[in-house]
Amino acid sequence: MKENYAGCHEGVADFAEELTTDTIEIPESLAFYIDYEKMGRDMELGGV
Repeated sequence: MKENYAGCHEGVADFAEELTTDTIEIPESLAFYIDYEKMGRDMELGGV
């Protein structure tokens, strides 16, 4: 369980945003187009 702990988040969108911004650099010109709510929902449905 300790190996899979990802911290405390307000919701799946916050988790998706943190995971994304911690793993890749998003150009400022594209950041506006990212929908973290939808990414989080997809993560839940996909079991990530």
